[in-house]
Amino acid sequence: MLAHSGNSHSRFLVDRPQTLAVISDFFIFLTGGLNLAVSVGWSKAEYTLHFRICWYIGVAIGALIAPPLVQWKRKRIFVILPNLLVAASAIIAVSGYQYLSILIASRYIDGICIGLTTVSFITHVSEITSEHRRGFCLAFEQMALAVGIYVQMLYTALWISGTNFSPNLLMGLCNLFFGCVAAFVSYTQVDSPIQHLRNGDETSAIACINILYQPSILNENKEATLTEMKLYVAVNDAMSLEESFMKGLVPLIKMLIYRSMLSFMISLPIMLALNNSGFISAPNVINWHPILYGFLAVLGTVVASTTLGGLGRKWLSLLALLVTGGMFIGVGILYDDSSNLTNATKMSIVCALLMSAQFLSGIFAPSTTVYLGEAFPLKVKPYFIGICVIVQNMVGLIIVCIFHYKAHTEFIFCITTGVLMVVFAIAFCFTLPETRKTNLREAQEQFAEVITYKIF
Repeated sequence: MLAHSGNSHSRFLVDRPQTLAVISDFFIFLTGGLNLAVSVGWSKAEYTLHFRICWYIGVAIGALIAPPLVQWKRKRIFVILPNLLVAASAIIAVSGYQYLSILIASRYIDGICIGLTTVSFITHVSEITSEHRRGFCLAFEQMALAVGIYVQMLYTALWISGTNFSPNLLMGLCNLFFGCVAAFVSYTQVDSPIQHLRNGDETSAIACINILYQPSILNENKEATLTEMKLYVAVNDAMSLEESFMKGLVPLIKMLIYRSMLSFMISLPIMLALNNSGFISAPNVINWHPILYGFLAVLGTVVASTTLGGLGRKWLSLLALLVTGGMFIGVGILYDDSSNLTNATKMSIVCALLMSAQFLSGIFAPSTTVYLGEAFPLKVKPYFIGICVIVQNMVGLIIVCIFHYKAHTEFIFCITTGVLMVVFAIAFCFTLPETRKTNLREAQEQFAEVITYKIF
């Protein structure tokens, strides 16, 4: 929303406080990555189905109760509550790491925390960041999840069998550490100027803008930002709740599908296919594949975070989705013949395809968060974001519940998923807008259109 002048370096200095304001949530999402990795199979022990899916249920619960809390009082609730929930989850896990029921309770609590934080984070960060910084800051959600997944994959892969130290205890200690860091840096969080304007408190809105944009005095650029925010609030307040709902319906359908693609990319079938192909293609190299696989996911999110504001969201993300779908189809074709499961050459191809797909999935993932922050009218925004998060996690839960590893089921999953990705990637070329360097009001208007041909 800020009309910056000068080069990208000066813009970085101007927008730097916006990045600092989201660091606390980054560490909260790290704990979510650890638990998500366990849900899709990255763990040292075999657990019950309830243990696998309880985190998904917790996220859905958190996303369900978050919207009214977000609209009520964001800062008071969401600076303290996530830290308390992460600490509670970690302490429960550490104190009873040898008991399955206690670990399940811990995973429920962390899931609720992630559901609450996801809705709050996307809603809040989209409002406090400029059009130049919004993509980078919102990408922190998927980047942190990828790092958390990688941490879980690393110590699972490198764990020495027979050690007296429990991996569940280590995970609890990691969550406790991340929660403490999140609490320590939570002072950097800043209220949303838009929320203050909606409450009729322009003085507090100006104070927040002065914190979020350097230098910390009101100047011409900040006055332009304030004016645009006022217009954004006025346009949305002028719509009734029914009008906001109807205007958000088309974006909601788009984002339900778009966000749910993540559940196919980070899933139990893909983990099982990777493990099998890694063991068969290189039997003498122990657990090399998860180390590289997790790194490529993190690398992909880092690449995406640095390009969402410059190159744009649309073409790179959809290209990544399209090629990922093609690679999944390739994996499915190889699984059509069960004899390929013991063929080192064929399994090395599967492994290479999944590695490449993981990197591209990392490039795709951050755009789902950015689009969620831009798509919906203000009155229904947290509710529609919550619906998208709930559906995404329910898709992941269903996959865990119904999938059983065999060549035929892997073939069906990869072919079906790959075809869906290819079809929707093509469809999104004509239905998703390119919102690079557009303010929230403009992005909201573009999303309301059923068809859009804008690519750059």
